[in-house]
Amino acid sequence: MQVSRELSELGWSGNHEYMCLILQITYLNQQNLSTKAICRYIKKKFEDSVSFLYQDEIVAFFDLTRLGKSQEEVAGKLVYFIRDTYLKAGYSRVMTGHMSLRRQYVQAKTALDVGSRKKPYLWIHYFGQVALTYILEQATRRLPGTMICHEGLLELKKHDEENQTQYMETLRVYLEQHLSATQAARELFIHRSTFLYRLDRIKEILQSELDDPEEIFYLELSFRLLEQEQEQE
Repeated sequence: MQVSRELSELGWSGNHEYMCLILQITYLNQQNLSTKAICRYIKKKFEDSVSFLYQDEIVAFFDLTRLGKSQEEVAGKLVYFIRDTYLKAGYSRVMTGHMSLRRQYVQAKTALDVGSRKKPYLWIHYFGQVALTYILEQATRRLPGTMICHEGLLELKKHDEENQTQYMETLRVYLEQHLSATQAARELFIHRSTFLYRLDRIKEILQSELDDPEEIFYLELSFRLLEQEQEQE
């Protein structure tokens, strides 16, 4: 509350929209740049911003309301500077008020860390682009994907391995095609009757009619969890 009052006195209102940016400065020495020079550059470009060094990274907050700019406009003015100076950036979502500033820092940090691992060839990462990966990683912090995914999916996987069937792939495509048998058969390049036979066998193994929205969501999430575990291996 004290920080909020002080920010309000400086004109950064609790009703304004804010955004956080974190810059990874691993390669600064190659460019003979200092952190102070980068902070000055950001301040020159955006008067209603503040930048500082924190835990070996540059953290910047922008009062988008005072700037009269959107996140896209701010990011657009920095994109070439980030690229040309070999920095890597993580952007938070836009949020209203002071109470979200800490959470915005966490979002920007997550965007930078997860984005750099998933797509190291990109310079700039947004939290919205890594949110699903972040959710999956949080879900498997204590238990691996195979221990929290749908048990029926593991039975399908076992059946495929023992009988050289393709039930896992068939179910995955069926879910991706929003439970459309016609579209799924087309994607799999098989006759619709062949697909329907597979689907009946899949339902038997799963002991499910695949008509419960929550179970459908659980199965889709389970596929993601298993894919993530396979990538990590």
